[in-house]
Amino acid sequence: MIAYCFLGDSDIAAMFGERLLPVIQILAPQYAYLKVHGWYWVARAFVSEGNKPEAVKLLNKAKRMKKYEFDIEKKIERVLVDIRK
Repeated sequence: MIAYCFLGDSDIAAMFGERLLPVIQILAPQYAYLKVHGWYWVARAFVSEGNKPEAVKLLNKAKRMKKYEFDIEKKIERVLVDIRK
């Protein structure tokens, strides 16, 4: 999915993202890193496809997570600011 985002194929990335969301939701707590990063990338794909309301929901979910490796809170906030412009 991330590769499709980078390649500009956001429609394909969003399709994979929709399939990935149920899996992200059931990840065990020790996989918090994957949850946050998964929600972030699905949100990025959704933004590119014009689904900003759903992207904001996912980014806010990701933002509420506090303990995980490789903190991306600043990236999340930057995308939220861009959406609100």
